[in-house]
Amino acid sequence: MGCSESKNKNNDAVKADDVTLQEAEPEKFVVVDKSAEAAESPRKTIKATTKPFSQLQAASGTSSGCVIWLHGLSQSGASWVQLELQASGGTDLSWVQWTFPDAAARPVSVLAGDEEPAWFDLSAMPADADAEKAEEGLEAAVAAVHAMLAQAEGLGYPSERVVLGGFAQGAALALLAGRMYDKSLAGIVGWASWLLRPTGLYKPHDANARTPILLCNGEKDESLPIALMHTCREQLQASGADVTHRVVARAHAELGRDSNSDEVRDLSKFLNKRLPKSTKPPKVHASLAVENVGGPHFFQIRIE
Repeated sequence: MGCSESKNKNNDAVKADDVTLQEAEPEKFVVVDKSAEAAESPRKTIKATTKPFSQLQAASGTSSGCVIWLHGLSQSGASWVQLELQASGGTDLSWVQWTFPDAAARPVSVLAGDEEPAWFDLSAMPADADAEKAEEGLEAAVAAVHAMLAQAEGLGYPSERVVLGGFAQGAALALLAGRMYDKSLAGIVGWASWLLRPTGLYKPHDANARTPILLCNGEKDESLPIALMHTCREQLQASGADVTHRVVARAHAELGRDSNSDEVRDLSKFLNKRLPKSTKPPKVHASLAVENVGGPHFFQIRIE
């Protein structure tokens, strides 16, 4: 795929199975390394980039699928809530629950250091100019998304009933974190995405090597040239991924703003295929503190 999958020379990468989200201050969290290696030394603590994962309801007899949608740079989860209704237009997706988590504000290099909601830092535009660089905050962002997926499972949505998607920076993170996750997902969606390939961090997992991926990009945008989408698609397909892609004759900022648009219809079809209605009873964890051999994983994320 033209990317490095070498191990981190310092052996200090945060692993998906070794982290938990803990509340550090209102609406911010930290990621704590709970690996065996860390147990013999001071725990590695790094700030995560998510606000409370509060919108998702527990699975039930009428809710058996889940979509986690990650917003773009300088946006919020609220800016995408209309997508749930749009994607359901003309079809019945009442069994699919959506959640739109928020990234916390952080300094963004490409914005001259201004603080904006961002999953991780961006140091160059076009966005793919330094795709093999492990941007500041990216490792924590991947760990946070993996914790969201674990949280969804705790609420009764097994990974194979979860679609992870996003827009722009959120889409790039969804592709990276989704393909690195160690349990098979139902699908991954990337609107206006590019393929992050951070050296020392990018290690796609066999569980999602062939997970179906839906891509859509606008062809009229200088910050995300259409060539990036073609490169993303080609590299994913070269790795064996099952990729469906569409190019629309609009700027990427206009994606998803019309319920009759091609990309929304594609998303609706994708969700109906990947998250068909299920009558299997959900398994909802009684507690969000899950005991294992490494100690309790406290998913201290408020559920309303």
